[in-house]
Amino acid sequence: MADSIYEWRFDPRLNIRRLVLRADPDRLTDAERAELAARYQEMAAQIPAQVKAFEKRYMACYEELKQAEDDETFYSLIDEMNDLSSRISDLNILYLEIEGRYLAEKVHG
Repeated sequence: MADSIYEWRFDPRLNIRRLVLRADPDRLTDAERAELAARYQEMAAQIPAQVKAFEKRYMACYEELKQAEDDETFYSLIDEMNDLSSRISDLNILYLEIEGRYLAEKVHG
């Protein structure tokens, strides 16, 4: 497949490499579609480990939150937890778009 049809870009928010398609998918040959499907599988394979990493940090924030002694610390942790939740949600949606199914429950936690 020609390099100009897609490229990998690192997504710093989700901490994964994302595939960016540069061509009309309806105009791809069968061989290009097969290659692209394999690349999407590579992208999907990164997601479970990153979800786990974000969930681990979320739980660490939760434990810190229980010990927060001032409002600034409390709200800072809440903000971080909200951001982590958003990232986890976005990764789950991306996985669903690629795989057509949700991540297995055993991936979470």
